[in-house]
Amino acid sequence: AMDKSAKAPQITIFDHRGCSRAPKSETGGTATKDDQMMVKVSQV
Repeated sequence: AMDKSAKAPQITIFDHRGCSRAPKSETGGTATKDDQMMVKVSQV
């Protein structure tokens, strides 16, 4: 029998490259394009 409780993860991709907002919210080392991208995976 098929397991009806099986669920797939929710995947959200954030791509903030090219944003015109001034970079005031972060401190630390020099940012690269990798600092403006993120993948979020969650089990709902």
